[in-house]
Amino acid sequence: MKTSGSHPKTKYSSVIRISPIIYFLISIGVSLQISGSNWDIVWHGVRNVETFFTPPHSVIYSGVALSIGSVIGGIIQAAFEVRQQKKDFTWFILLPASLPLSLKLAAIGCILQLTAGPFDFLWHTQFGFDGLLSPPHSVLAAGMLITALGALTGIYSRHSISSRSTKVNSAPSSIFLNISLVVGFAVFLMVAIGMVLMFTLPFSKGQYFDFNPNQLAALVAASVFIPFILGTCLFIAARISISTSYRIPFILTSIVAVIMTIQSTTTINSNSYFAWLFPLYLWNIIPALIADNLIFRNLQKKKADSSSLYNLDKTMDDKAKKWCLLASVVVSVFYITLFFPWTIDVYGGYFEPPKILRTEQFFVQLLIPIILPFTVPVSIVSSLVGGLVAQRLVNTRKL
Repeated sequence: MKTSGSHPKTKYSSVIRISPIIYFLISIGVSLQISGSNWDIVWHGVRNVETFFTPPHSVIYSGVALSIGSVIGGIIQAAFEVRQQKKDFTWFILLPASLPLSLKLAAIGCILQLTAGPFDFLWHTQFGFDGLLSPPHSVLAAGMLITALGALTGIYSRHSISSRSTKVNSAPSSIFLNISLVVGFAVFLMVAIGMVLMFTLPFSKGQYFDFNPNQLAALVAASVFIPFILGTCLFIAARISISTSYRIPFILTSIVAVIMTIQSTTTINSNSYFAWLFPLYLWNIIPALIADNLIFRNLQKKKADSSSLYNLDKTMDDKAKKWCLLASVVVSVFYITLFFPWTIDVYGGYFEPPKILRTEQFFVQLLIPIILPFTVPVSIVSSLVGGLVAQRLVNTRKL
């Protein structure tokens, strides 16, 4: 028989909750990197760049510095919490295991980004001008993707915990979590689709190495994987938004707006060649508005039909899931204009239009014979499959 004084010591169990501000700053750092990367492609297109020290590279590595600094801040926060729980020297040994997976992912991504800087400098020193798909750029892109994933999962974790908490959270706190979730999704989408474009754009011929892909394979890959990624992520975003108490009424519109801000600032308006298209580019917000309106109307109808407080997290039916799926497909179908001009440049690698033909003119030429009859149906199927995969993932993991 055990006495009150004979209870064994409680085994150390780490549940470190990193501040959502840390994950938000990591996402902002990655957004600077993807912005600088887009600007770098434009910069290479209009200038003969043979040096590492360029304004786009400054933006990229400012983002790297912000991401790394934020990760270090998260580790310091975790160290303080572990030190408070464990007073003896073992706190230092327990620290790595106490870090949440999201912060570990961000840390791994930052390490890759940190190594990409010296690697890129060495590459430029030895081989001068490089293409989009070079070894140092690949390391940087992989690091950005892992970091963005870590930030997104960290933000979602805090958002989920707060939305299910019985404590009353302040309005500024809930608004910040919603904004962070939107930015996290947008940045991750930009990086994931940027990875696809890196392997499909015909911009990878440098001074000494030609890493350009087979253009038919590149065209097929971009047409399949970009809408698939969009369909997967946007379905999850819509499902999260309507399944928690911290709902974001126009989450798809908000995500697209962040993407458009990054894309228009660093790609459309940074180049006088495309700047006049900016008013037309703004029309990309319309599919997202339509998609969110579909979800909103379905929610309003279900609330009206419910005699009690409606909790979609418990009673979400197949019809509600189908509306989320349809909404994600509606946005994904317009990926060509949302990620203009890069998507059109993938076509340019295969069809090789004359250099005097402007990119938007080439888009108009492709619209009737190629995009509408072939690309749009493929994107519908691909984004639908992505949404179904996401639905299965959500159901399996009980996201």
